[in-house]
Amino acid sequence: MNRLHMLIWSGLAAGLWVVISVAGMAATNSPAEVPAAPPSAKAGPAMTVPAPAAPVNPVAACIPTPPVAATGFTIADMSIRGEIEGENVVFTLAFTADAQTKSCQVPMVAGEIACRESDLPRGAVLSRDTRGCFWLTLASRGRQSVKLVFASRPVKEGDWRHTRFTIPLSAIREAVVQCDRNDLEVNFPGALSVKRQKAPNGQTVVTAFLGISDSFEMRWKPEIKKLEAERVVECVANMIASAGVGALHLDTILSYRVVQGSLNKLTVALSSNINVTQVRGEDIQDWSIDRKNPAQPLLTVSLSRPKDTQYLLQINGEMVLPEFPCKFNLPAFVPRDVIRANGFL
Repeated sequence: MNRLHMLIWSGLAAGLWVVISVAGMAATNSPAEVPAAPPSAKAGPAMTVPAPAAPVNPVAACIPTPPVAATGFTIADMSIRGEIEGENVVFTLAFTADAQTKSCQVPMVAGEIACRESDLPRGAVLSRDTRGCFWLTLASRGRQSVKLVFASRPVKEGDWRHTRFTIPLSAIREAVVQCDRNDLEVNFPGALSVKRQKAPNGQTVVTAFLGISDSFEMRWKPEIKKLEAERVVECVANMIASAGVGALHLDTILSYRVVQGSLNKLTVALSSNINVTQVRGEDIQDWSIDRKNPAQPLLTVSLSRPKDTQYLLQINGEMVLPEFPCKFNLPAFVPRDVIRANGFL
């Protein structure tokens, strides 16, 4: 009996030990069940979210250059013409805009300028922002002609006057500036070529072809007068005389070389029996003949720009001849105020 009791208690103890061990293992090796996290909450690689892009400010981009984001159009046949009026200058900007979309905005001119007048396509609107940039809003698509007249404020830099502003980009850009005086020196920094010539009205016109850039810059000043010094000039005359029926025709070229000083007025003594028909040369302002002394008239030629190196003057004239055969004294053109004069006939 005792043995049976011992077996029963041993079995109960062993069963209790098994239950306790299983419970311990469950508590140690099987954590409490946690609901699975949704896929979106699973941990993943670190990711940086970019900050919202700052809005583009076309106003700030317009000074000194137009906004880069301006698209939807092309510019062609651009020209800019200026007129210098003392220390001020007025420009006329003209071009053809080809709009690919309606209501596209074209940045035209930016800088210290004042609009005087404009010739715009139908329905187009010209506006100006707070930073001084003029914008053109085109109402329709296609090629459209645009013209804007404006004054640009010059900045004084010593003897120079300097103005600068931006204009639309174009492959071909021609700038033509008319001067109100003939002794102005005009520069276009960055220009591909510059040419100076006389207009039919006698005024000086400077033409420049600009590079591909949105910046326009011009400088001008009166030519600095050199210190007055005693003028030293040499001259060589070459004359061709051809006798025809009733007249002797003369074609003379006077080649001046300036050794010292500058040459702005030429004086040539003429024979009394010769008639001057034409006077040609660079930068001639006017010419006249003084006949106060009938025995020796004086031809005076005034130049619009002083010459300090060399100068060529061409004089054409004729003299009446009697019937052939005849004798006559060959006339001559004698330069005055020169240290040496020689030549060929």
